[in-house]
Amino acid sequence: MSANALQLSQLLNITLRNGDAMLMAGRSRATGLKSGDPDSFKSFDDLKEALYKQADYFIGRIVEGSNLRDRFSPKELPAPMLSPFIDGCMENRKDVTRAARATSSRGSRMINAIANLIDSLLVIKKLVYEQKRLSVKEFVQALDDGFNGHEIEAEIDAIPASGATGDAETDALPRRSWAGCSR
Repeated sequence: MSANALQLSQLLNITLRNGDAMLMAGRSRATGLKSGDPDSFKSFDDLKEALYKQADYFIGRIVEGSNLRDRFSPKELPAPMLSPFIDGCMENRKDVTRAARATSSRGSRMINAIANLIDSLLVIKKLVYEQKRLSVKEFVQALDDGFNGHEIEAEIDAIPASGATGDAETDALPRRSWAGCSR
């Protein structure tokens, strides 16, 4: 991962924990914004809005990091093995970190695992907001427990993956979520 990577599933993790994150090493406090107690969200749209606020915040941090990296990269971190694959570098005989290029990486972001984010949102939408099977807090606890003892794995497996439902609203969720996270 580089300074311009945005983990969408981690954004959801942080949103579900009101700015904190659960990592392999344990809970990380104040990783993101305090976007509201997810149990207080009245609707799925409230949850998505909090997710979008986290995305805005982290994209801003990524842009700052990328800009800082770009200031130091030409001298300290040249990329001679990457440069041949970037338009204009070979023609201009410049390393990608020195090239004034139309395809600048400044402010760019690599987005990972949009399918995982959308499928996770679909599960939350169905189990928490539509079926009211459990609260957000209970869902997060189930996540933390690896779903052991929560008896919801079969229900999760029964929820069709995004793009496979034929339902126009569900199939539109990836577009709406991408638009929200990249606004």
